[in-house]
Parts: sequence; structure tokens; C-alpha cells
Amino acid sequence: MTRLPTAAVAALTLCLAGAARGAPTTEARAEARAHYDKAVSHFNANEYVPAAEEFLAVYKAVAQPALLYNAAQAYRLGGEAPKALENYRAFLKAEPQAKQRPDVERRIAELEHKTTPPKSVPDMAVPPTGATVKTPAGGGSDRLQAIAAVIKQNRAGFRACFDKWSRAHAGVDGKVTLTFYLDPDGDIAQPSADEKGFAAPEVASCIEELARTLKYPKSPSGKFTRFSYPFDFKAAR
Repeated sequence: MTRLPTAAVAALTLCLAGAARGAPTTEARAEARAHYDKAVSHFNANEYVPAAEEFLAVYKAVAQPALLYNAAQAYRLGGEAPKALENYRAFLKAEPQAKQRPDVERRIAELEHKTTPPKSVPDMAVPPTGATVKTPAGGGSDRLQAIAAVIKQNRAGFRACFDKWSRAHAGVDGKVTLTFYLDPDGDIAQPSADEKGFAAPEVASCIEELARTLKYPKSPSGKFTRFSYPFDFKAAR
């Protein structure tokens, strides 16, 4: 796969709250989301080096190892082999049991080979570190229907999040919009559930957590996808 993926951006799942690292502040979450939006925009426009820099800015706000992987992938696609190597290695150090470890080790070997001049020709310049990989323009709309199908297949689970809250709040309807990003490999990032017309943070949290557990389709065009889905829950009468 030559697209930026899995880690997140893999568990990337980019969970903005890491239990082991402590919950980020509201300000840190907002800063991370702003940089992540910029990273995705750059990546989908084939601007890989700026995308990598924005992923690292997210990492500074909310330190998730997946972001190091995303940055490494973007640097590689942008032809910045030394920076790609640095971030691949940092990712493996931070996440030694990562599911994409075999792919990362392969990338490291490839990049080390490309950045090492042949010993038999000592005066030869270092060969090119890589070329920008062009992808179709757009924001990943090629898989929106498939993502919606995943949500619909699990609607009962999302409904259960509301029903649990509704038992203590009889007669109250609720609208919730779930928004998240998927990286090219289908890993979810930045899930956010926003209530409208009622206040139930536990419902939003439950919906976000369920969304993180689902399996989403890969992007045929190698793009990131921003997806929103509205839920209109009706209280049991």
C-alpha cells in the first residue's frame, strides 16, 4: 500500500483521550483537531510534506503513536526519506506491538537502501529518495455509501446508547451527529458526537466509543475521508 494509513491517523485510531497518558484538555483537543484538519487537507491535495508537519503538530498537542506513523508515511510519499525513517523508528519505539510493524520494517529497509550510496561507486550522488505519489483529487467521497452502510448495520448498537440514557429521561427525543475521519486504510480518527436539543454527554461518549470499534472500508483512491451521520432518536412512548 502506498497511501498514508493505518495507525490511527491507526489504532489510529486517533483517540483524543489516552487512558495511559491522561485525558487532554479541551484546548489540546481543539488544537489537535485544527491541525488534523489541515493535515488531511494537505494529504488529499498531494501536499505530503506539509501534511506530515501537521500530523506532528497534532502529536505535540495529543501524543498518540499513530501520528508518528502518519507523519512517516507522508514524509515518504513526499520524498523526505531521512524524516520518514526518523518517524518510522520513533513509531516502532512508541508502539512496538503495532499491527503494521511488518510493513514499517519493510519501509525502513527500503528507505535505508535508497539513502545509502553504492560502495562500489564512492563519488556517486545519493539516489533519489522517492517521488510524490499522485492520487485523484477529492476528499474520499468514493466510499461514503460504504461507510454509511457500516453505520446502518450497527444502528441497534448506537440506539442502545440513547436508550440507556432515555430510561432515566422519559419522553425526551434526541438528535446526535457523529463525525469522524477515516484514513486510507479505514482506521478511524477524531470521532466526535454532538447532541442537538438535549444534553447527554454519556450518550455522545457511548456513540464515539462504538464508532471506534467498527471495521470500515479502505479508500479506493487512497484518500482520507471526513464522514458525518445524523441520528434522530425517538424516546419510547
